[in-house]
Amino acid sequence: MKRTIWTGGLASLAITAASVHGQPEGESGYVIDWVTIDAGGIASATGGGFEVTGTIGQIDAGVEMTPMPPVPGRAFSMVGGYWAAPDREDDCNDNGINDLQEFMDGAIADCNCNTIPDECDISNGTSFDSNPVPDAMPDECIRWIAGTGSWTDAPNWFPPVVPGGVPTADHFVTIAPVGIATVAGPLALQTGMVKLIVGAVAGGLDTLDVRNNLFVELSTAIQPTGRVRLVGQTMPSPVTGSISGGPVTIAAGGQLNTFGAGGLVRQVVADVDNSGTINVATGHTFDMGDPLDLEPFEFINRAGAQLVATSGANVKVHSLSVTQQGTITAQGFATIEFTEAALVNAGQMVIQGGSLIVPNGLLNLAGATITNGGGTAPLTIDGDVTNEGQIVFLPGVPFILNGTLTTRSVCQANGTANLTFNDVFMIGPGGEYTGGGSLAAVLDAAYVTVMCRGELRLEGTMALDVAGDLFLDGTPLPDSACDAEGGPTEPVLNLLVNAGLTVSGDFALIGCATVHHSSSTPVTLYGDFVNTATAVCSGSAVFDWDGSLVMAGSSQQTIEAAGADVGPAGGGLPGSFKIGTVDVSANANVRIRDMADNQADGASACDEALYVDQFILRAGSMLTLENCRVYAGQITNNGGTVNTIGCGALVPISGLDLADFCNFQACWYGQPPCTPGTPCSAFDYNASGTINLADFALFQQAFGL
Repeated sequence: MKRTIWTGGLASLAITAASVHGQPEGESGYVIDWVTIDAGGIASATGGGFEVTGTIGQIDAGVEMTPMPPVPGRAFSMVGGYWAAPDREDDCNDNGINDLQEFMDGAIADCNCNTIPDECDISNGTSFDSNPVPDAMPDECIRWIAGTGSWTDAPNWFPPVVPGGVPTADHFVTIAPVGIATVAGPLALQTGMVKLIVGAVAGGLDTLDVRNNLFVELSTAIQPTGRVRLVGQTMPSPVTGSISGGPVTIAAGGQLNTFGAGGLVRQVVADVDNSGTINVATGHTFDMGDPLDLEPFEFINRAGAQLVATSGANVKVHSLSVTQQGTITAQGFATIEFTEAALVNAGQMVIQGGSLIVPNGLLNLAGATITNGGGTAPLTIDGDVTNEGQIVFLPGVPFILNGTLTTRSVCQANGTANLTFNDVFMIGPGGEYTGGGSLAAVLDAAYVTVMCRGELRLEGTMALDVAGDLFLDGTPLPDSACDAEGGPTEPVLNLLVNAGLTVSGDFALIGCATVHHSSSTPVTLYGDFVNTATAVCSGSAVFDWDGSLVMAGSSQQTIEAAGADVGPAGGGLPGSFKIGTVDVSANANVRIRDMADNQADGASACDEALYVDQFILRAGSMLTLENCRVYAGQITNNGGTVNTIGCGALVPISGLDLADFCNFQACWYGQPPCTPGTPCSAFDYNASGTINLADFALFQQAFGL
């Protein structure tokens, strides 16, 4: 009940001596100890159980009087002055009553104590009312009053209404699917909640805004499936479609799914420990970790867990540390990018038409054995891989890439690593393929291209089998990517110790390139030896081929004669492109010709030659010398056929002695050679069928006359 204090005219003068300063007198009420007669004032004032009204005889204009000292539960004030309407700025709900007056009336609530009516907090967006049935109470005023229990049990909450929005509690909370509808909008978990265990929610939770390092678990402890659904939001909004703050654990059987329209961004700005499934839907963008790289979050994909990006999805893992023990799958045109990660992979990468991109981090593939039905399953990527960090291939698990691997940094094959690249292996500017450990890795590749500043380094017993072509391409790039301060700019091939190289297609030197071949294992070539490199390359380009080249093709192969033809001594000169040994296999057909102006002196017939230390012709082989000479330190013909065109000739360049002079002279005159068993065909350098003046001139050069 309200008690009314009337103030007005001379009547009020009669009670001025009863009390002072509006203090209570006795049990029942108040007296006014003095008054003045003024014009105006407000009509009434209320507070607690009191109402004060007045006309004339109000307190002085502009004076506000309150109980002294304040009386708990009986707050009010008396304001003197002219009659006036309430201050509209303090009437946020536009009902014509001042908010302060409504507070004192108890007509409106301020549960979050911010001096703004709750209904205005909600209407202006300061707070949310996300309950399935809105109750005009800001979400932050809801309290969890139970211990561990079901989210959908209303008695666990104060007020006893199951919230759809922001709960606050000091205990564990389990969301169970008992009759709950879709929880839409932001679910912001405030200070005080320790852990949120998500069993299953019909329709999923759109957003988790995890604050103060709350622990979130998508669990199967209560229900078979724990599932959170991220709807997404156009950036830069950090709220809708995101989990942020505390760590997120997805238990076995739990799910974190993206949902809704494509083209939106979903985020998990937190540590993620996945033993369940993360599904990124078609066309969705999903960011994990901190896109701004301000926090060193971690992503663990445990054994049996899955990260699946469906066709057209774009997954970016910004976590600084990534441990991959489960399965990562990119389907269709999906892309999975590890932007900063030190990615340790001991699981399975299945990139089914998509791409795996590692622009800055360490991609350590096959860190442990994968068991599949008692056997060892290969690590398979059916898509493209771009490496600008470091890729380390370890022994134990075969690695199969059914796409293009482009590396602009280090690819290291350790020990007995077994690699299969079924598309192009591109060693880009600054890239390197090398070995580690016992240096016994085996790489099968469809095509290999080494670009400027790239290096293909095989040593130990490492082996490279190229099903297609191998290119050392020193063509300068327009973006100056080939430039290197104080270092070589050309592509490099290093074959060292016992390393082996087999090329089923062409072996090609384009522009300036460096080759070092000192391996005891020959390079076996089934295609053409193409050489458009020039002897006048700037920089440090070197052709240093001391090892063996085996020509083993089933159809005709060609070798470029690239050295300047300056006679038998030319093999020791820079830019001669001398090869240690050329071995023409049994039944192989090889044509040596001059097609490129390697000396950059203007192409002309017979001005370039091939220099070799040893030339071997196997039984049934055929050698055609087309308008160029081959100068060989040692010639071994085990039943091969030599054909010449124009100035073509096979010329010995060393090892001739007086016995050879005697034999040549005897063959010149049609007599038996001085050394029994020496065929006269050995001196038929131009393969004319007879010993003639051309052969005599070449013999003189070889003998040093």
